Amino acid sequence: MQSEDGPPRKLLIGIAVFGAIAALAVLFGVLKYAQFQNETRPLSVANIPAPQANSPLCVDMASAYPGKMAGDWSRVEIAEPKPPAAAAWRRGRIR
Repeated sequence: MQSEDGPPRKLLIGIAVFGAIAALAVLFGVLKYAQFQNETRPLSVANIPAPQANSPLCVDMASAYPGKMAGDWSRVEIAEPKPPAAAAWRRGRIR
């Protein structure tokens, strides 16, 4: 059915549905891109008082932390200022 004062109703509904699907596709693409950008940045870690963190025992233990853990966890860089004897791992593919 075509109205007298504009395009057919089916055309308007089709354009609206296509626009909504296109907007969702763009949104998901942007979110996926932003997710991978965060994986390449150093991880922020809170600094809490740890008086013995610079002791020889703690430094030796921190240097022995593994680069990978069970599953798909990989060690990542910590942002400055890095707390002494701190380590962090992130799950997933690391670039």
